[in-house]
Amino acid sequence: MYVKTIFPQKDTISTLIIAVLSRNYPLSKMKLFNTIKSEHKKNITYQGVSKVVGQLAEEGILQRQGKEYALNSEWINNLHKFSQELKGNYTKGKLGLIDKNTTEATFYTVGEFIDFTFNNLNTDFLGCEKGKKIALQLRNIGFMPVSRAHIAHLKKFMETNEMYVAVQGNTIVDKTLSKFLKSFGIKVKLGADCAKDSLVLVTENCLVNIYESDELRKELRSIYHDAKGLKDQKLMGFFRDILFKQYTYHVTFNRNKELAAKILKQTLAFFEK
Repeated sequence: MYVKTIFPQKDTISTLIIAVLSRNYPLSKMKLFNTIKSEHKKNITYQGVSKVVGQLAEEGILQRQGKEYALNSEWINNLHKFSQELKGNYTKGKLGLIDKNTTEATFYTVGEFIDFTFNNLNTDFLGCEKGKKIALQLRNIGFMPVSRAHIAHLKKFMETNEMYVAVQGNTIVDKTLSKFLKSFGIKVKLGADCAKDSLVLVTENCLVNIYESDELRKELRSIYHDAKGLKDQKLMGFFRDILFKQYTYHVTFNRNKELAAKILKQTLAFFEK
C-alpha cells in the first residue's frame, strides 16, 4: 500500500502532501493546501487537498493530531523496514550468485565490494588456507575495514594468516592510513611500482583483478594528491560519500594456481626491496 504512495507520478497531490509533511509537521489541511500551492505552483483546490488527506489518513499513511496531520509513525517504520528488506534482498540476491565457479562480477558501489571482500576473508572463496599469505596491489590506501564486522573478519584472518599490501601511492594520506593497517599486523609497502592496469588481490590459489571506473580513478588521484591530511574537508567528504555513490567495479576471478602463485611472488617481491 505504501509503495504505491511513495512511487507514484511525482506531482500527484498525495506525493506532494507526503513531501511537505516529511519536512514540516503537523499541519492543517489549509496549511498543506497553501504550502503545496506556493512551493510547487500546483493548480489545485482546497477541496482536492482535503479529500486526499482524508484518503491518506484512512490508509494509515497520515495520522490526525487534533485539526492537524502528520505522517503516521507506524507507516514510517513499515517504510524503513521495507527499504531495508529491499536493499538486503537485492544485495544478497546478487552476491549469492557469486561462487567459486564465478569468473567475473560487477559491483556498483565501493561499499558493496568491500562488504563482499571482507565477508569472504575467512571462507574458502579466495582459496587462502590457514597459515598462508594474501597480497594486495593498490593505487592508494582506501581499501580498508569500515565497520566493526569488517574489523572482526580482519582480526580473525590475521590470527592465522599474513597480509601484504603494496601501494603505488606515497601521499600523506597513504602514510597515515598505512599506520592503521599496520596496527593489525598487516605489512605495507608504499611507493611500489604496482597496480598499473588494475587493483590486485591474490592468494596461492586465486587471482582477483579489480578494474575501477575511470571516474573513480581520476577522482581518487586528485583528492589524494591535494589532501594535506585525513582532516582535509574534501577528503573527509569523499570518504563519507564513496561507500554508497555509484561507481562501477568490474572484478575478475582466476583460479589458475600457477598464475596466482606467480603474481603473489611478484607482489611479495616489493617487500624485499
